Amino acid sequence: MKALRPEATFYRQGLANFSSSDFTNAGFNSSLYQNIQRIASDESIHVDFLTSALTAAGAPATAECTYNFGVTSPASFLTTASILEGVGVSAYLGAAAQIANKAYLTAGGSILTVEARHNSYLRATLGEAPFAQPFDAPLSPDEVYTLAHGFIASCPDSNPAIKVRPFPGLLVDPASAGAAITTGSVVTVDTQGYSLEPKSPGAVLYAAFVSVAGSVWTNVTELPGSGGTKFSVTIPQGVEGQSYLVFTGCHDAVTDDTVVAGPALVEISETGEYLLPKGRKDIGESLERTAIRETYEETGIPVQLLPHKMQTLATVPTNTEVSYEAGHVTEPIAVAQRLVEGKLKIIFWYVARGDSTNARIEGTQQEGEDFDTIWVASDKVASILSFEDDRRIASRALNLMNGKFEA
Repeated sequence: MKALRPEATFYRQGLANFSSSDFTNAGFNSSLYQNIQRIASDESIHVDFLTSALTAAGAPATAECTYNFGVTSPASFLTTASILEGVGVSAYLGAAAQIANKAYLTAGGSILTVEARHNSYLRATLGEAPFAQPFDAPLSPDEVYTLAHGFIASCPDSNPAIKVRPFPGLLVDPASAGAAITTGSVVTVDTQGYSLEPKSPGAVLYAAFVSVAGSVWTNVTELPGSGGTKFSVTIPQGVEGQSYLVFTGCHDAVTDDTVVAGPALVEISETGEYLLPKGRKDIGESLERTAIRETYEETGIPVQLLPHKMQTLATVPTNTEVSYEAGHVTEPIAVAQRLVEGKLKIIFWYVARGDSTNARIEGTQQEGEDFDTIWVASDKVASILSFEDDRRIASRALNLMNGKFEA
């Protein structure tokens, strides 16, 4: 119940705060809101089902707590929804070993599979790998409560005492890794003021990612002058997607008895570079046609150039049958120069529109190309793109779409 109550409340509040047009105006497809309504219904049904089952088993009733999810936009709503669903999956997986009643185990497993589908759908919507690794990570009740504890503002005094305890929290600074966090990235982990300085000379702190196949250990180093509150951690091989990092005082196993802080939630992307599509102009081909063709070939997504309001010195032709709406142009939004193997490459950047609800068309890439295509929420672009120049171009395009022209 600990994992489901926040989810059901979260979706109910989100649907009350955001309309279908809020999501479409934020760049998401029109079917998303209907799917969120379905997810919200599933979560409500799950809570009612488990409440009835626990009441029948003689467990004391619990009233709903007050939560603070910190959601301020449709994009942040979806990000938080994905996190909650992922934690829900790990909570059910971790609880499975503690369920002796086969009927309850089957019921819990039935809910777990639905939670996993919710999580995959939301991850795909956000441009994240929908199924990032072959095994999900189980979390103990104490670990689940540590993650959920940050959302809880207050609970009714009439609720029975919770027989779990939160560990000291850990927070990963995503900006410390530069762009997306991948294998080999070095991230800064903050205890948010709680000191983990060793209490004895021989004490050693270890870092591990929770895994059903066995903990994945990695290097952890205290940052100088932090007083045991900030640490440097290297992302090891073997963990991807929504992952959970804990600090322990033991290198043998991760248990509630050995964990000293965490888990921290870390979104680990597939190893690789994230780029904007581009390519070479064919002889006799216009720049506009090149932009459309290369985007289609590299991504498998048909696009159209998107008119935008941008200051331009280009003049409207006087002898033409084409009607130009004042302030709406499809001129390049930027021109970049790069020196590649001693040759000057000039790149003209355009803004284009595609349909994220359509499946990618396979077989469009040229020989030697092997690109994956992902859709990314507008507020996630800067953290996903690997190179500063691409991030600058994307920021300029988004500002133009929002009517904020940058000279």
